[in-house]
Amino acid sequence: MKRCMSAKSMTAAALVSLMALSGCKSEADQVGGQRSAGSDWQRPPTVESARWNGLRVALSGVAEPSGRVVLSSAEGTVFAANADRDGKFTIELDAPSTVIALKPKAQVGQTFIDGQGVLYLVPGDAPLAVTVLDGKASQRLGKSGPLDSVDTDGVVLILSGRTTSNAAPKVRIGQETYSPRPDREGRWILAATGGASATDFAVGDRSYDFPGVGRLESPPQIVGGGWLLTRNLGGKAVQTTWLPVDM
Repeated sequence: MKRCMSAKSMTAAALVSLMALSGCKSEADQVGGQRSAGSDWQRPPTVESARWNGLRVALSGVAEPSGRVVLSSAEGTVFAANADRDGKFTIELDAPSTVIALKPKAQVGQTFIDGQGVLYLVPGDAPLAVTVLDGKASQRLGKSGPLDSVDTDGVVLILSGRTTSNAAPKVRIGQETYSPRPDREGRWILAATGGASATDFAVGDRSYDFPGVGRLESPPQIVGGGWLLTRNLGGKAVQTTWLPVDM
């Protein structure tokens, strides 16, 4: 399986090499292809926020207007709701006692259409909700700090975070410094080579110690001051996601 790592703020040579090997398509291209495949295309659901309230957690997002949204785990746990006429939905569930991974899907009759990524809910004093995407920057839901996440396949590093201003943050990876441009919502993404071994980062005046690629398919665990998760993407391709705890 080809690894499809999104890249921004890389050197030109590294970016060209990465894109040539990945064979990736943009989300717009993928959606366009799905639409042209038939008139029954449904917008896959996307979870955009998670609100923890004591023993409950509310997951909100967008989907096909009036469509059926399903969140299911590999163990068979299922949560579902209908989107409203604007495509907005909220699914409320009991806060899990242990880590749970949920796959968002659109349901049309007896057919299920996968949404992007896998949603992880991690309970605790500082509960975590994050959508992990194959080959892309993970999307942290809820409160976050300067550095949201680090994703790597051991060859390419993808850092993402948020800033409260329009100014590009100063990001250091080892001895190299970058200034990724944030989008309208203040989110920035930076890709660079590396990730197999432990690396120190800094975003502004905050320092982080990334532990490197983790043990395959182990439950999320605290390593180096952050939640560490490593998944198999197919064949020999793996992706490690690291999410700083100190926000």
